Amino acid sequence: MCAGSNPAEGAACTPRESLDRVRLNLGSGGELDPAAVNLDRRPTPGVDVVGDARRLPIRTGALDEVVASSILEHFRTPYDVLDEIHRTLAPAGRCRVRVPCLGTHAAHADPTHVFLADLKTWRQILAGYFDDVKVASEGVKYRDHKLLVAVNHLLVKVFRFHELAQVWVFTANRPRANPQRAWLGWWMEDADEPPPAAGGGPANA
Repeated sequence: MCAGSNPAEGAACTPRESLDRVRLNLGSGGELDPAAVNLDRRPTPGVDVVGDARRLPIRTGALDEVVASSILEHFRTPYDVLDEIHRTLAPAGRCRVRVPCLGTHAAHADPTHVFLADLKTWRQILAGYFDDVKVASEGVKYRDHKLLVAVNHLLVKVFRFHELAQVWVFTANRPRANPQRAWLGWWMEDADEPPPAAGGGPANA
């Protein structure tokens, strides 16, 4: 599965040949998946591969599934990471992306969250890479007033008002043959990020 890893980074590549599907847990941090290859920038216990999410040490088309939970918001632009996810997925591959909803505690309490977008923007971004994009919700935006919380739950769970959730989970299927960066803010036109300095950046990126 892997194209090789740098021994200086402190981790070897574990192919997990016994798995029926090859799944990558990208930016695993402490949320390890025993049924996946766990990749993180830090060589913490349980991490299988140490690497940069923007330069994955994985062969093109080698993965059946990528799980990118709470990682894209840590980059000034998500596109460098999505380019690598798309490159490493097989033609019938799937990606699960988990991001905080704009305007929520999950989005704004963490100062390392630097790319935050609304639901329509995330749909546009992911639709540039995948033919089929679906969204599900976790939690609710308003968390204190009991009546408002109950109404919020009703609107999210029954009426699918995803904008009132705390977190969005996208399931994206069938990588496009010709991906494109479908949404660009003016500040992102020349926003390719340089590789991070050793030891810097968010813990799970």
